[in-house]
Amino acid sequence: MMHDDIDGIIWRCDEGTFPEPVTASTFVEKKLRVGFVLVPGVDVQSSKQAIELSQRFPQIKAAVGIHPNHCNDSQPDDWRTIEKLVGGCGVVAVGETGLDCYWDTVPLSTQHENFQRHIKLSRQLRLPVIIHCREAYAELMPVLRKECVGSDPLFGVIHSFSGGIEQMKECVELGFYISFAGAVTFGNKKFTTLWEAAAKVPDERLLIETDTPFIVPTPYRNKLESNEPIMTAYIANRLAELRHTTLETIAEQTTKNAQRLFEIVT
Repeated sequence: MMHDDIDGIIWRCDEGTFPEPVTASTFVEKKLRVGFVLVPGVDVQSSKQAIELSQRFPQIKAAVGIHPNHCNDSQPDDWRTIEKLVGGCGVVAVGETGLDCYWDTVPLSTQHENFQRHIKLSRQLRLPVIIHCREAYAELMPVLRKECVGSDPLFGVIHSFSGGIEQMKECVELGFYISFAGAVTFGNKKFTTLWEAAAKVPDERLLIETDTPFIVPTPYRNKLESNEPIMTAYIANRLAELRHTTLETIAEQTTKNAQRLFEIVT
């Protein structure tokens, strides 16, 4: 379902304005702005909506796909629709796709079949693939090792990365970008391995995201029901702390990386 305040969200991106209830934002004076938003689809309907948004707002680009947690609900013609949508104006990536062992709702065999369709489509069109992996790195890595070799390797981003430093290193070696969402801002020590990975990603492979509407970052966690793109400022700031650099450096680097991966011309 499309958010009912799209205009407000985009206005806050353009103006560097943060939503209430955290009014005294650390970044008010910096006037950080979001110049590029990628909206991925999780099924046919949301993929169509992503394309509609990309046509309405020049700073929005779309990805189309069927999420592993949604592939059980797909209708027989849904994949053919995705194949048609992927050639549409504003589409810069395939996905979300991948594997999920956290929610026990879709058999892994079905997820693998769905994933392979996206891999094939990514190769055919030379578009990056957006990979979802939740508690499924043991299942994902053998697929990537197989698909990321040869003259036509798979490429893209591990989105909302949740693994450790060894998984991060192998994904980078296989050619992937690593994207961090709100979880990297959480203070619980159970996220220590995530912080360690975030500190060591090569500069040229680092990305940030919100995973909107989920994983609202600190300090908005438990204060807002829905995330939004301007919140990437908090993720960038946390990465700057972990990597002993400046917020401005992280913002500049991740913007360049996103433009390179998704071939965004500004």
